[in-house]
Amino acid sequence: MGQRQMRRGAISIQRVLDSTAEAHRRYKRKYMRRWRADPHSCERELHTRLRAHLARRVGPMYGERRLYLNRQRRPVCGFCWHRRPMKLQERLRISEEAGNEFVKVLIPCCGEC
Repeated sequence: MGQRQMRRGAISIQRVLDSTAEAHRRYKRKYMRRWRADPHSCERELHTRLRAHLARRVGPMYGERRLYLNRQRRPVCGFCWHRRPMKLQERLRISEEAGNEFVKVLIPCCGEC
């Protein structure tokens, strides 16, 4: 008899947990609907997305110094990102200080790219 009572108790606890989880889901759904309907929130989200998009596009253009390392922190080719570099290749990059000048940049290269 003791096991039956525990089983009923476990079932009732599970029902309470399920109803609590369902109530929480309903609350989150209502909250997000209100948030999306608010024009101020939509405008703020649009500006945030635009700012993040521009940061991703503009960041590499302005001479962001890169380390040509893979996930294991080993040097890799700056062009294919797979093989080990054997030499340094010269490239020109637009200078940040002067508008119409270029700066030589050395990029590690595997020699096959």
